[in-house]
Amino acid sequence: MCERRRDPVALTTMTIFDDAVYFGEALELPANQNEEDLWNELTIRAREAGIEDPYRFLFLPTHDTSSAVSTSTEDSEFRSSISIRSQETHSTGLTSTSVPSRASRDQSYYSESPSAQKTPFNLVQASVSADNLNIMQTVSSVSPGFRQRHSTSSVTQSRFSSVAPQKPSVRRHRTSALFGMFRRGSSTCTSPSHHGNHGKAQGPKLDCGHSLSTYALRAHIQEARRSKGQVAPSCCGTLLPRSVLEIVLTKEEADIALNGSPQSPDIAPSRDSGYSEKGISTYDLPGLVDRISITGAPPTPPARQSTHEDPEPKCPGVNEAYKALKARQREQFQRIQAFESNQRKALSAHHQTALKNLTATHELTKRQKTEQHIYALEALEEQQILAEHDLRKTQTQEAQNVATALKHMQAYCTSSSTNPPTNNTLDFEPTRQTHTVTPSDHAKLARQHALQKNLPRKHTSAINVLRARQERYMQAKTQLQAADTAALDAVFAREKTALEERRRKDTARLEAVVEARRKRLRQRWDLEFEIWRRREDGRGSTAAAGVTVTVAMVGKVECEQERERERECRRDDWPRMCAQHDERAQAQVQTSSFASYLRATA
Repeated sequence: MCERRRDPVALTTMTIFDDAVYFGEALELPANQNEEDLWNELTIRAREAGIEDPYRFLFLPTHDTSSAVSTSTEDSEFRSSISIRSQETHSTGLTSTSVPSRASRDQSYYSESPSAQKTPFNLVQASVSADNLNIMQTVSSVSPGFRQRHSTSSVTQSRFSSVAPQKPSVRRHRTSALFGMFRRGSSTCTSPSHHGNHGKAQGPKLDCGHSLSTYALRAHIQEARRSKGQVAPSCCGTLLPRSVLEIVLTKEEADIALNGSPQSPDIAPSRDSGYSEKGISTYDLPGLVDRISITGAPPTPPARQSTHEDPEPKCPGVNEAYKALKARQREQFQRIQAFESNQRKALSAHHQTALKNLTATHELTKRQKTEQHIYALEALEEQQILAEHDLRKTQTQEAQNVATALKHMQAYCTSSSTNPPTNNTLDFEPTRQTHTVTPSDHAKLARQHALQKNLPRKHTSAINVLRARQERYMQAKTQLQAADTAALDAVFAREKTALEERRRKDTARLEAVVEARRKRLRQRWDLEFEIWRRREDGRGSTAAAGVTVTVAMVGKVECEQERERERECRRDDWPRMCAQHDERAQAQVQTSSFASYLRATA
């Protein structure tokens, strides 16, 4: 097979699309292993880490794997399903028979994946009180990552409990209208709180013309707290009066807000997802924490650094393991990137070689055909010369015959014949005997003179006719040769078009293969990172029963938040690597299976 690959004509795309080459050079697998063996080994590790259904990563869309790795499974720790989006039902999802939460981004997976419907979930029914609801809302407003994980768990639980018959769509329209009420806001104010979702304004009317609701007031207060200048809450540049602030704050908190005191470092600002999570004031957090049953000393949550360029988790004790895992991922991505670059180069070199061979074959055939045409024209010209020579020879003989006949006719008409002597004559003197020349003889003589006179013109006409016929033959021959050459060009054009079409299809096929391989690779790494996350959660997790929340969970939420950000940042690895590892690809191509393609092009 190696001897066969040295021949440029014998090169095919079989090696380029061979999975065994990909397994050996890109994934560095032994000769008897493939991706199925990788999945089997990975699923065993996933089940050991506590993931009961690792194959659900196979059925996820590529763009949704970052959100899917954070969904709850059978053995994952309990996460409350109470959120600001589901408080109109006050249900934990165990008794919920309503439609799934509209805030979920994973509905498509749970509605399509058959494996997800088979996985049992250990749901914990919690008694919800007003204080616990406020606690959950407060922690949800403190940490967006915590809110996202709880919302995701709520979606999974409500989805699995929705096997009962669905209620009519009237409830869906009613709840949609309820949430639509929170999406209305004034567009005249430049403050983000007016462009948020804080419901219909029912408070006192301000000097700027706005009538703020309690949600809008809390949003303005949080906005002032997050500002660097420590300004007092305002609307459209006008400070909010004390009477308005005391609607949602106490007198002491209103004094603090008007004086512009700095925000407590223990409380991080929250993000607005569009459903008024900012409606819970951060001023209420100290009072609420006092009512929380604390089993130990509340640790101070780490300061959140939301830098997109540094997706590494900030949890202590996991940086080394994370960096090692990330280094493995980056090294494999770089190796696969180099392999894909060599694949594209080999495919391009293969088609360039095929086009080069096709062009060379066409030029050779055309040159040979042109030589044949030249020989054919030369043979035709030689035949024409011989034909004209024979005609002139015939004409010369004809002229001689006409001249001889004219000479004899002239002698007949102007002379007489002599009789030979007889035996009985003694003097042997010849006797002359004359013949009679008739008018017909003179007419024949005149015609003979005319024939001799017109003979050169007749010969010239015959020559011209012969040459005209030869010229027509030559033109017909030339046209046939031109048609033959045009047919060769047409065949070459068709073959070239077919080659370009084959190149386009091979390129599309290669891109599809590359994308499918990348998708499977991302799925494996998503499962790999989920295994890492489960192991880290198992080492440093805090058990939470019902909806009892401790302040220690806030620090854990920060770690979860960093991990979610890390999953999102993994999506950018491929584009960043495309322009950085061309030198590595050039170094690997010399020892890869695609080296013969590049040598054939050189």
